[in-house]
Amino acid sequence: MHVALRRPRTDFVAAVPVFLATVVALASAVRARAKENPAVDCYADWQAGIPTANVSGTFVCEDGSPDCDLDGLQDGKCTLGINLCVLQPRTGCSPTPLSSFTLAGKARKLLAVGNVRKATVVRPLQPPTDLTTAACGTSAILEVPLRTVRKGLKPSEVLQLKVIARASGVARKLTKDVDLLKVQCMPGVPVCPANPDGGPSEVSLTVPQQCTDLDNGWTGVTMNFPVVYGSTLHLCLTHCNGSSDTLCDAAGPTGAGTINGPTFGAPLPLLAAGVPVCVINNYTADITGTADLASGEINGPVNLLSDVYFTQASQVCPRCTAQALGGAGTCDTGPRAGQACRTEGIVTVADAIGNKLYTPSSQCPPFGSPSGRLTIPLPLTTGRSTLQGPKPCTQNEAQGVPVKDDACPAGGTCTEVCKGAACASTQTCGGQTVCIDRKGGISQLCCSTDTTVPCQPTGSGAGAIVRKGVAAVPQPAPPSTAYPKTASGVLVATFCEPPTDSNVINSTTGLPGPGALILPADETWTK
Repeated sequence: MHVALRRPRTDFVAAVPVFLATVVALASAVRARAKENPAVDCYADWQAGIPTANVSGTFVCEDGSPDCDLDGLQDGKCTLGINLCVLQPRTGCSPTPLSSFTLAGKARKLLAVGNVRKATVVRPLQPPTDLTTAACGTSAILEVPLRTVRKGLKPSEVLQLKVIARASGVARKLTKDVDLLKVQCMPGVPVCPANPDGGPSEVSLTVPQQCTDLDNGWTGVTMNFPVVYGSTLHLCLTHCNGSSDTLCDAAGPTGAGTINGPTFGAPLPLLAAGVPVCVINNYTADITGTADLASGEINGPVNLLSDVYFTQASQVCPRCTAQALGGAGTCDTGPRAGQACRTEGIVTVADAIGNKLYTPSSQCPPFGSPSGRLTIPLPLTTGRSTLQGPKPCTQNEAQGVPVKDDACPAGGTCTEVCKGAACASTQTCGGQTVCIDRKGGISQLCCSTDTTVPCQPTGSGAGAIVRKGVAAVPQPAPPSTAYPKTASGVLVATFCEPPTDSNVINSTTGLPGPGALILPADETWTK
């Protein structure tokens, strides 16, 4: 499918990353470490930020900064994760088993019960208990409010934290490490610069809980998966005034410290043919396209590289302990276990062992390295997207891996309504009743010879994979100048996926092969 995009003006596309880089630089500024004896500086460390890093001196976070504010919102407060670690290896310092470890001054009370004026404790600090080896505690989560004055918001009160770590059996000058940390929340700035033409400056697209669908390959095994509820795209808008010119250029910066971050949503926990996998969808480029305020039409490519981790059915992906979407908690497992996180999605994995409800976070990756990587180019559109058969995706065919239209047994065709696990329930989506696969996505069609096997309908002469989007006019509609405006549209994409470097993934999924996506989106247009 070819999507016509109006080329964004390079001045704006270049300006957005520079603008945001400035924001990030301010957002998580950590000033120079206090003067300490470097030979003992590894005894104890304060940690803060996203991702977590050692900090000392003064840690400053801007309200809403993706680098430090866990709730990600400009809501008059910074939600911060503060942790303590001991015996972290560092050049010039030899970790030595500690004899004592003390929160000094007001730090113990502040990190346990908070302070009415300075901070609210969402989760108290649990310091490390093993003082003989490198270890971290479980992060405290603090809500640090900005001060309200007649002219607006001012920086928060400064939190002063102090820890004293002592070692015995060493030279006198190596017995004590004192680590001081001052923490302050600063007012945030808009994530997107004001539209110089006077129109809306941003549209955010949030994935709802129902009616999503992701299909990969031709075997049917990795079809009918859901998209994680709560996944969000942010697009900065310009070159439209919102009245006589409603077609806006859209630019969505991606990567660490940007409004979209490095990944599209939280990790996706899946069971494919009984194999548990945790999938992390990494952006490979910034998003550019168009968004029309008058019609609700949105077009633009989103390019992803999906890392696939083989995990366990009892822990398909690490969870963030906060149960509510956007809530602050700590990672329950993985390399960041005990570190602060924000719940960025909610998804049910029907065939998981034990707790089937997952609350994943991009701040809670799984252990190890990915077993394979899927290249997923999404030409998102609120229009119509089509892949025409037969075998629409034979490019980059891997040697020894067959390319087919479907895996229907005994010469069956992909023409039937799904049954069994492929139609475990029904939902109303876009005014139509659709089958919902046990895995959570929408079942399109199944094999005539086995109606429990999902398939791609490209095998017959005129067969094609078709997905239809929905452009919804934001309300209140133009010419109203009231903001925010809201709408509920549907973006879709059909695309070809090349093979991965894993033969297991290729043969299980059916790659190279087609992919298709249905992505409902709750839209918020702001100025």
